[in-house]
Amino acid sequence: MAARLPLKPDVEPGRAAEVLRQLIGEAQSIGPSVGFEELQHRFLIWAETTESQLHYLTHDMATLTMFDTARGRMLNDLSSAVARPWPLVNAEVTLRVSILERMLEDLEARTARAKGAEGVAIVPDTNILLHYKPLDKLPWQQLVGSQRVRVVLPLRVVEEIDQKKYATRGSLERQARRLLPQLKSWLGPAGKPAEIAAGVTLEVMVDPGPRQRPIYADEEILASCREMSQFGVTDLRLLTADIAMSIRAQAEGIAAIELSPEYLRSEPSERR
Repeated sequence: MAARLPLKPDVEPGRAAEVLRQLIGEAQSIGPSVGFEELQHRFLIWAETTESQLHYLTHDMATLTMFDTARGRMLNDLSSAVARPWPLVNAEVTLRVSILERMLEDLEARTARAKGAEGVAIVPDTNILLHYKPLDKLPWQQLVGSQRVRVVLPLRVVEEIDQKKYATRGSLERQARRLLPQLKSWLGPAGKPAEIAAGVTLEVMVDPGPRQRPIYADEEILASCREMSQFGVTDLRLLTADIAMSIRAQAEGIAAIELSPEYLRSEPSERR
């Protein structure tokens, strides 16, 4: 089962983590040293509390229905004592607690990642990397008005560049093949922040395990911006040369910088 807890836009991650810790702790009150009716009652109260709290934290239906298991329904419907009720209850509680613990671990990892480097956070779209000056050559302090700049690449941007290696247009293919080794040489271990110029770091947003992957790359790039903002990045800007992308970002409350043509590569590759 998925460990990712997609939060509602107005839910603060620290509060969500606090709720999960409380639910995990409350599971300890369900123990084998009580009779069947009390054991069933404690389990059902905890299960109902867990479900109601998850409704407070997320709109995601996959998350909200993941505890609807055959064993859980059976425990809800039992009307008389069974010979060994504790193994049934314990197995279901253990399953649910393990999911909550993975959700909590993921929340804490995402929070730590949001605080991974100092400076104004800049999220470039794919065209910026393909058609404009290298990331270590752009005048970042001039563009954003800060001495510390944190360039964050959504994994989807790297994937799109990787796909361009096989483009039928020669200039685009050549640029992608030049760019990928350069990116690899810049990045720190596991995509962690690495300095690429004075006061400028570069990192890649990488989530463990499966991720939601929208059809359109722009959707995932904007989602990455929203996530960083929700998880504590207070000064974030999308860097793009596409007017439509800029308009979409600003409509969602994401500040956008439109890179001017003066920063195009001297031998620009073809636009995608």
